[in-house]
Amino acid sequence: SNTLEFFQGGQRVASHLRSRVVNGRTTLREHQPPAHRQYADHTPEKYLDWASQVGPAALAVVKAQFEGRQQARLSLRACNDLKRLARDCGVDRFEAACRRALDIGSPVVKSVRSILQRGIDTQLHHDHMLQTELPLHPNVRGRDYYSAR
Repeated sequence: SNTLEFFQGGQRVASHLRSRVVNGRTTLREHQPPAHRQYADHTPEKYLDWASQVGPAALAVVKAQFEGRQQARLSLRACNDLKRLARDCGVDRFEAACRRALDIGSPVVKSVRSILQRGIDTQLHHDHMLQTELPLHPNVRGRDYYSAR
């Protein structure tokens, strides 16, 4: 009543204490198939650690995946998609795309993917180079022209 035993060919191959918690688990990691172990390794901490090694923009985008979401599963899936994008395009481009996504206020997978697909991450960022004065030109009349009329 307290133990679950697993047999194969008449030999006991595993034994687990039974969990009394509803939906509780007592599975030992070494008894899991490799795919299950890999899935179990998808934790917020692992993704945050990975993103911190990529760069500050990547870390901010990964953190944004966990903010305001009710279901952690969706956040983990988004982080997995981000990690795949970084692997496919390279961490330098990925970091630049994350920086752009943060600049436009959209730190989501869809934006990062779009920035990478369109090559926006490789374009120079001209926002800080806005012209504040009009250039001298004969077609520019200026304030004096209109005040004289």
